[in-house]
Amino acid sequence: MEYDLQKIRQDGVNWAKQLPLYQRILTNNLKEVIAYKTPFEIYFARKCNAFRESKLQDEILPSARRVRPTKNDRNRRSQQALKLRMQAKKATSRCDERMQRTQLRLNPPSVYSIGEKAYVSYTSPLSGKEERKWVPVDDITSLTLGREKQKQECAKLSSKKRNDHYKKYYIPMRRDDYAKTIEDQGFKLVYNPPGDGNFQIWYTIAPAKGTGHFKIS
Repeated sequence: MEYDLQKIRQDGVNWAKQLPLYQRILTNNLKEVIAYKTPFEIYFARKCNAFRESKLQDEILPSARRVRPTKNDRNRRSQQALKLRMQAKKATSRCDERMQRTQLRLNPPSVYSIGEKAYVSYTSPLSGKEERKWVPVDDITSLTLGREKQKQECAKLSSKKRNDHYKKYYIPMRRDDYAKTIEDQGFKLVYNPPGDGNFQIWYTIAPAKGTGHFKIS
């Protein structure tokens, strides 16, 4: 099919003959990217009848008008369709990751330093002519230069908001101020615990001296 489409301008395609084949390739061939299922099977959650050798007795019931699927039948059908689509989704993600790894290995991205410039060639959207010039790396990390400037302005604005918040709510405190705050909450602050190696025990029992629960054996 790919060969036919590449040669279509030179030789043309006999659509009356080839279209059924293309339909089969696109709709009913197994594809790795959807867990080796067909697009028809993923969409309708059943096998396709078009290319079977047998009749349709397994798909069409003799008294189809009288058959009414129960709630359990509908739930089972929905679960089957969901299972098939989840398998296809996982397979698609796996194939996408593999393709990305392959492309990164074949075409590794260039590494630039902050503030470095790159020499690029591109077609101008205004004049339609090819232009070449040195462009800062910061300007080509976004889809457009306007988008990059917008991002930088937002970053500066966020930084300004942080600085304004800091200036508004920051309260400078000295060491004595911290000590007073702790003591106001009912704790006794001692800077020089005994140097006999029992600092951990002393630190634990010292606040309990005034509560009547101080006891050690």
